[in-house]
Amino acid sequence: MTAAAHPQDLRAAELALGVLEGEPLAEAKALAAADTGFAAAVETWELRLAVLAEAIAPVAAPERVWPAIRDRLTPVARTRWWDSVDVWRGLTAASVTVAAVGLGLWIAPEPKPDAPPPPPITAASPYVALVSVPDGGPALAAVTVDTELKRIVVTPVALTEQQAKSLELWVVPADGGAPRSLGLVKAGGPTVIAGVSAPTDGALAISLEPEGGSPTGAPTGPILGVGPLTKG
Repeated sequence: MTAAAHPQDLRAAELALGVLEGEPLAEAKALAAADTGFAAAVETWELRLAVLAEAIAPVAAPERVWPAIRDRLTPVARTRWWDSVDVWRGLTAASVTVAAVGLGLWIAPEPKPDAPPPPPITAASPYVALVSVPDGGPALAAVTVDTELKRIVVTPVALTEQQAKSLELWVVPADGGAPRSLGLVKAGGPTVIAGVSAPTDGALAISLEPEGGSPTGAPTGPILGVGPLTKG
């Protein structure tokens, strides 16, 4: 973050991403209408995100890609693929470079008129990952991990819903430990996962699971995509 960034740059990014709802959304819109600096920060984030979107061609993966992925994953699944360090290292190495997204300062709630303002808190840069189909396939989702707020934002790029199936996000530790579920994600818009133990290393993966998520606490369905976590 540069010194010129708006003090509420993170809120500006959330407004540009479209992840705010209800009262937080109304407050952010009101702030944009009253504060030209904040409005400019929102516009800056919209331009950054537009560039990211334009860099990804909106073309469906060729039909041959999905059978090839299933063929590669099926023998691994029979031998508890999530216990194999080599499998995850291979997938991580095959993922594309993550687009770095620099968020600004942590934003405290607006203080009430009679309450003294809270002291400023400087948050560390978030972690980001671009979850992509293995072996150079298309990007499926962009993920931002905020360790200060314990919040993960998953923005779909080419995810699709399937009937009676759920998309589940996993963190794969760098030490080769078992994947840990971070929650379900949706394909129709950004998903905000709050109150989780935010990962800072390893890789993130999205699998296709039975409706409601994995019944075992470990991935059971095919891995749609994977991407390494990188400091933003």
